Formats: sequence, C-alpha cells, structure tokens
Amino acid sequence: MKPEVDLEKQLKIDDLRPNDLMGEWAVRVAADVDWLKKHRHMFEEVNCPACAENNFDQLYEKNGVPHVSCRTCGTQYANPRPTERVLIDFYKRSSNYEYWAEKIYSASEEVRRQKLFVPRVQYILECVNRSGLKSPTLLEIGAGYGIFCQEASKTGEFSAVMGVEPTPSLAKVCRDKGLNVFESSYEDLDPNLRADIIVCYEVIEHLQAPDKFLDFCFRTLNKNGLLVLTCPCISGFETKVQGRFSGTIDHQHVNLFSKTSLKLLAARIGFDDIEVETPGELDTELVIDCMKRGEANIEVLGTFLAEVLEVADDETISAFQAFLRKVKASSHMRLAARKTT
Repeated sequence: MKPEVDLEKQLKIDDLRPNDLMGEWAVRVAADVDWLKKHRHMFEEVNCPACAENNFDQLYEKNGVPHVSCRTCGTQYANPRPTERVLIDFYKRSSNYEYWAEKIYSASEEVRRQKLFVPRVQYILECVNRSGLKSPTLLEIGAGYGIFCQEASKTGEFSAVMGVEPTPSLAKVCRDKGLNVFESSYEDLDPNLRADIIVCYEVIEHLQAPDKFLDFCFRTLNKNGLLVLTCPCISGFETKVQGRFSGTIDHQHVNLFSKTSLKLLAARIGFDDIEVETPGELDTELVIDCMKRGEANIEVLGTFLAEVLEVADDETISAFQAFLRKVKASSHMRLAARKTT
C-alpha cells in the first residue's frame, strides 16, 4: 500500500528530540519537577477547563501532579494545579526550557522549519485565502525559537507578524532573529493589542486557565478573525495506548482535551465555524517504542494490531499514521475557529 506522505518528509521523533541531547534534558526536567513539588502548597482546586463542571474521577499522580478525568466531557486535567502566578514563574526560570532554547531547538531548527513550520504557514495561508482576509496581522502566542514567525514573514502576505514569548532565553532568540516579539505572558500584554489571526502551537495544554486564554484570543481578534491552535488529544491513539506512560502526560501539561471537549471550550467562549482535526505524525512510532519498553496497554491496542506493528516497516508505519489522520484518531490535534461577532 502506497503511503499518503513522502517518506523523506515524514516527521520522526529524533527530528524533534535528537537522542544525544536527551540525557541532559532528563536532568533538567527533574530539576523543574523538584521546583514544582516544593510549591505544591500553592496548588489550587479547579473545575474542568473545558466544560467548567466539577465532576471528575481521580486517575493518578505523575511528576508530582495529580490527574483527574472529567465525567461530563472526558477532559483529563491536573487537579489541584499550580496557580497562575506559579506557572508564570515556572516558565520564566525553567531549566528545561532554557536547555531547549540553547541546545534542542538549535540542533533541530532546520528539520523543524521544513517538516513543521513551513507546512503550518502554508495551512494558515490556505485559511487566509478561504476567509478572504486581506494583508492580515498575525500574532503567535508562544513563539519559541521564532521559526514560525520567520517563515510567515518571508511570505509577505501579512501586514505585521508579532510573537509573544514569556521565557527570557527564547525571547532573546527571537529578538536576535530580528522578530517583533513581546517578552511577556499573554496576561501582561497591552489590552489594546489587536490581530486578525492568532496562532498558538502546543500552548493551551500548559495554561492554568485555558478558558481565560481563549477569552483573551477572542477579545484580541478583530471581527472575522481566525484562531488556530494545536495541542495533544487525550482521546487519540498514542495517548490511549500509552496511558500514564505517555510523554504527553507530565507536569507541564495541565489540560488534556479530547476532540469533543476542545470544540466545546471554543464554542463556550463564543467562537464559530469550529473545526477540529488530528494531523499528528508520530503516534505510530511512539506506540511502537512504548511496546518495546513493555509499557503499552495491550488491552487497548489489541493483540492483533500489536503483532502487526511489531514487524512494521517505515512504509507501513507511514500508511497507518495516514489512516489515523484520516479518521481523526491521532493524539495531536488542531483547532481552527472564527470570531464572527
């Protein structure tokens, strides 16, 4: 069976996280976890970040953070969780994020550019064409290494490209690239800031109050403005099979939405024309690695599929991942929504 993607362009785990850098990364993560544990007394109880209900089942604790599952909408979330101020301080002083800025992002920059950010910019341009927006202003929340803003600027299709990055080391990288970046949390931005398009990639799962963030996006967007965000999907293939062993579930990801609950949240804030897809590319590779470690939930995976994946070559892996994308069953999802009022 011919895969739907070019194997040369297929994203791999090592593309994003070079194996030779992961040892030091683990040390940095452990330091961040220790910092959070020392601030456990500042955690607070919250309702479900998607449906706002207080109706949940206890799941487990991982890296010092307790996880629960909402009985109403299926969202998995940290509860209790760090306060807003604790999370802001955490990301500003994070040893892990400093290491990503100095080592991991720089080592993987060009691969990320071609396999992640160029396609993301292309998707935004397609959305712009469909929406009829003319020379829109673009704001990225969580600009990271600045690659998306760079690629968006190159197109010449936007009247302004702005980034928001609260981690000082990453904000400096953006400034050094000549980008217009606000070294700030979104909460501390100028309330008069406006944009036609807001994008945020792998941000909302980190936030103490995602409903407050989406409300900020709604207020900041001009009429007919577009919001595009990506985040993990707790109801996808990889997260279902790996369960608590999934790297998606950690101390940083305090909100883990399903396709249904993310759409519910966006609608609750006031967004229209909401579309949720799962364009993920790494589920199958991650599950195969999990099987090798003996951590896969075979009851969820199924013995037959486990046997198939155990001997799968690159072409089979690519084809199965394409199937997951087609049926919206990947553990990485993308939401696009409009502000029509």
